[in-house]
Amino acid sequence: MPSFRYVYQGETYTVELERLPDDRWRAIIGERVYIFSTGALGDGGWQLRFDDGNLTAYTAAEGNHRFVSLGGAQYALDVAEQEGRSRRKAGAGADNARLTAQMPGQVRAVQVANGDSVTRGQTLVILEAMKMELRVTAPIDATIQRVHVQPGDVVERGALLVELKAVPATSP
Repeated sequence: MPSFRYVYQGETYTVELERLPDDRWRAIIGERVYIFSTGALGDGGWQLRFDDGNLTAYTAAEGNHRFVSLGGAQYALDVAEQEGRSRRKAGAGADNARLTAQMPGQVRAVQVANGDSVTRGQTLVILEAMKMELRVTAPIDATIQRVHVQPGDVVERGALLVELKAVPATSP
């Protein structure tokens, strides 16, 4: 289940999302559980349908900041640091990385090509999931070995996006 950590008004919250077999979603935020279905709106928002009513949601991202409008209430969130977490796929060597999708989504942009040199933190791929923009960034200075996706592709959680090979460190 994809897990995200956000800071809101000085408090850190963990958000877990899971698609249920009946096309509904389960969101766990802290200790609270929400079950809902979704419907895309023509203006880029989402209609969230709960058993006890509906909410309209809009999201935007800028760097590590997330902006959410939910039922007319506005929230400004910061992405929390992910301690001890890596997007390297198990079995990848220390000088290689295999970056995978952290949740199902659609590839909106691919900003690199095979053979490109990239620096740690550089955006490689932009995914959209539930109208949220997710930037996949380089975890290390590297050379792009292979890009496995192109704009418009729909990917599942765990899908291989990009393979990297570390750039050897240079001594001064």
